Amino acid sequence: YESEEDLLAWKAAYERAYRPLEALAQPVPAHLDAAFDLEPEERRLRVRGRLRLENWTPNAIDSVWVAARRDVRVASMTLAGAIPADVDERFATRRFALGAPMAPGASLDLAFDLRIERRSPSADDDVDLVPNGTYVHGFAMLPSIGYRRSWEIADPAARRRAGLPERAEEDDPEAHLPESPSRMTFDVRVATPTDQLPVAPGVLVSSTIAGAVRTTRFRATHPVNAFFAFASARYDVERVRHGGVDVEVYVHPGHRRNVARVLEAATATLDLCVARYGPYPFPQLRIAEVPDASLRAGGFALPGVVFLAEKRGFLIDTEASGRVDLLAKRVAHEVSHQWWGHQLDPASGPGATALVESLARHTELRVLKALRGAAALRPVLDFELDRYLSGRTAGGEVPLVDVGRQPWLFYAKGSLAMAATSELVGEEAVDGALGALLADAKATGRAPTARDLVARLLAATPVADRPLVEEWWTRSVVHDLRVTKAAATRLPGGRYRVDVVVDGRTFETTDGAEKERAFDGDVELVVRAARSERGDDEAPPLHAERHRVRGPVRLSILVDGLPGEVVVDPRRLLLDRDRADDVRDVETGR
Repeated sequence: YESEEDLLAWKAAYERAYRPLEALAQPVPAHLDAAFDLEPEERRLRVRGRLRLENWTPNAIDSVWVAARRDVRVASMTLAGAIPADVDERFATRRFALGAPMAPGASLDLAFDLRIERRSPSADDDVDLVPNGTYVHGFAMLPSIGYRRSWEIADPAARRRAGLPERAEEDDPEAHLPESPSRMTFDVRVATPTDQLPVAPGVLVSSTIAGAVRTTRFRATHPVNAFFAFASARYDVERVRHGGVDVEVYVHPGHRRNVARVLEAATATLDLCVARYGPYPFPQLRIAEVPDASLRAGGFALPGVVFLAEKRGFLIDTEASGRVDLLAKRVAHEVSHQWWGHQLDPASGPGATALVESLARHTELRVLKALRGAAALRPVLDFELDRYLSGRTAGGEVPLVDVGRQPWLFYAKGSLAMAATSELVGEEAVDGALGALLADAKATGRAPTARDLVARLLAATPVADRPLVEEWWTRSVVHDLRVTKAAATRLPGGRYRVDVVVDGRTFETTDGAEKERAFDGDVELVVRAARSERGDDEAPPLHAERHRVRGPVRLSILVDGLPGEVVVDPRRLLLDRDRADDVRDVETGR
């Protein structure tokens, strides 16, 4: 047993001892060849294999540092046949001293035989190996190279108490990001009891049974993100053949009620992404249910596979009227990562999470609209606006092109920016820009940045509207527009004059400081007809034009018909911190 206080002390000591490794040149994984022998009833896993390491740096490397989790028993580990020169048992870290430095472009094999055994059924980190419903990710079962930043204390308050410096970025608790940005191929065999089916990334090559053991082989012959995970359970499997892809859902037999909707969302996402962004690169797409406690996220995508949490996926109540279809959103989001994150692999650094997560959010909303209609987007975007506005109150906002691991930016503001861009220039133009970005990355082999994305979006935007796109992506700006007066006077012939006052303020954050000024720009204004007694959701517009607003502006607008309300920025092209006062009912003098 280890108390939380002891764990935090260990993490702080690890960071102080090994943070300097982060600056050292180290090789990266290029190929994994391994066998995973699972004994679920005994809650044991043995991992044997080789990890080919390559030096992608311009410098020779004389020492290689390898870490494995403390709860992993290392039966053996050698690098190019040599044992480690130093072993730090407290921090589960080994240093291999190379007789001859590893030249740039050179490769070496790290051979390992690791054993994992779980005992306590209640510990937070002890729920991955279970009799039925195993889910194990790479950090738990495979060695990693160099410094493990994931072992640091993430909580800012806990870091301050431990006397550690502030981290440059906040971590997304739902992210499962590799310790390095490398890509690798793999060839792995997962051995399970015959009554269980394993699910892993890559292409399922074969499944054979010998005695009481099923061995399933998974392979990736082209480089994919250097991260591995697998699940195993007594699954039911539902399969459909769709667009040349075998779409398979692996589900607990008692949790089948949402399988049809999972397949619906998955196939709809394949259809949209293939048509808009390019081919799906695998013959199979597997979606596997895993326990919430081990996944700790709604879903997680690896090449060719999506791991979907039971309660936040398969057990969601999809029948309740008026609710956002979270299941369709979640499935679409994770399937879209087969393009955003796995095919388009951004350059490491500021803005990378926008290329992965903001574009996945865009795709999920496109799929949600296709399945449930445009009205289904409004509550989602309302939620994302609230999330963004709440997140920015803590300070530290940066433009989207420079976002790190701030989910209130790359998820929330990214969703709003992509939705507004689609509204401004049209979905076809936006998807054309994204498809071109991905095609260029494939053709050139160059990892794109968020600024490459912005350049594509600007090229698809009329010149007059480009300042809006730049505002969303390259600046940190919010507005507070409001309609302060809306009164109508009936004129001869059945027309009305609507007298409107619109005002607004703009708030821009630069280098951590927010400055306020009067709003100065063109904004759309709509006068809608009075709703009929039928209770129309949205009455037709009597007037829709752009108007110049520079501080309080008074407008007199002539309309044909009885006006009901005035709305400023009806298409939500601006980030507004109070949408409630963007709409005002018209006072009508008869």
